[in-house]
Amino acid sequence: MSTELLIGVISSGAGLVGVALGIVGALFGARMQAQGSHAQAEATQQAAATTAVTQYAATLVQQNRAAQRTAYVSFLSAARDFQRRVGYVMNIPGDSDESAHDMREQMVHVEAAFAAVQLEGPDRVLTQARRVEDSAHQFYRLLANHGDTYRAWNRFYAHYRSETPREFAAVASLENLQEITRELSERDRILLISAADVLAVAAGMGERGSRWSAEYQRARCLLEAFVTERVLTEREADRLVYEAGTSKCSVGDLLITLSERLDDGIASFIEAARTHLSATVPELG
Repeated sequence: MSTELLIGVISSGAGLVGVALGIVGALFGARMQAQGSHAQAEATQQAAATTAVTQYAATLVQQNRAAQRTAYVSFLSAARDFQRRVGYVMNIPGDSDESAHDMREQMVHVEAAFAAVQLEGPDRVLTQARRVEDSAHQFYRLLANHGDTYRAWNRFYAHYRSETPREFAAVASLENLQEITRELSERDRILLISAADVLAVAAGMGERGSRWSAEYQRARCLLEAFVTERVLTEREADRLVYEAGTSKCSVGDLLITLSERLDDGIASFIEAARTHLSATVPELG
């Protein structure tokens, strides 16, 4: 082979290698570019997905807060309506109108509104709402079961304002009877509450039973004058003596305690609801 031909072949081979290397380089570059583009696309997709999830979660939080606010406002409205009715019951002395003390409608509204708070939560708000609902329910049940006694006390004390010696003696006797009742054992009080004839049961209680019986009969005798004057009915006089002889606290005192508990519960609920709704950190979990 001549020198010129050999040089030509070598030159041609070198050219082919160069072309091959160029192709490989171009392919490698294209692949690297494709990988970079793919990584960038994945990063963009991930960022978009994260943004979408965050926006969706934020929307849910806003919707939940709106639903919670609606539930809280409804519950607060029902609780305050019940509270106003409690104020009426507690501040109208001498009121003996049983229908005026009927709080069934207000209680139904409180229970319905409380159910919404149970669904919406959170627990710290629900805890305070439950305090309100429980106090309202206890007040409602006590008034429903012992409202006749409470109304009798209202009528009696409305008349008692003149503070005549006779009225003072009747009130003092009822207070003495309740003091003796507080000294009785829980077992003896339960026996009196469940007895058809309280005097017969008291007769078996020894010295305290004798004191109790004497004051019980004295108080009832003193109230008879007010029955004659139609300040009280026979049934109301019986209820006043029975309550003093079987309960450690009067219905009026218990209602006052529950009324104060209701007021405190509403204030705590408002604070818990306001704190939750005003929180700046969304609750995504």
